[in-house]
Amino acid sequence: MTREAKDSPSSFPHWVAVASLGTALWLYFGNAAPAVRERAELETLEQDLDQLRASYDQAIHEARLGLGPASQQDLQSLLVAIDRLGLTPAELCSLHPETDPPPPGAGRTKFP
Repeated sequence: MTREAKDSPSSFPHWVAVASLGTALWLYFGNAAPAVRERAELETLEQDLDQLRASYDQAIHEARLGLGPASQQDLQSLLVAIDRLGLTPAELCSLHPETDPPPPGAGRTKFP
């Protein structure tokens, strides 16, 4: 059986192409929108980290020069005092471990 010219052509290829285009657009925009949102969040995070790094660098610079809010703390003299004891900072910390503060209300006596 052969098809004659007077028969209407099939619209199957047209619908397959439209369905494929719709699927491709759905996949593209379904993946592109979250990616754009994530990129914006990552750029914001990068800016926040850059600001933190700049503030930390500034604080380190001020501490080395003895400027800023911690001008009364001289870190170099602290290291010199530790060195005079014949210890390294790690050895000093191991000799005097940090203790946890007592829980609230510990050591208090209750009066009736």
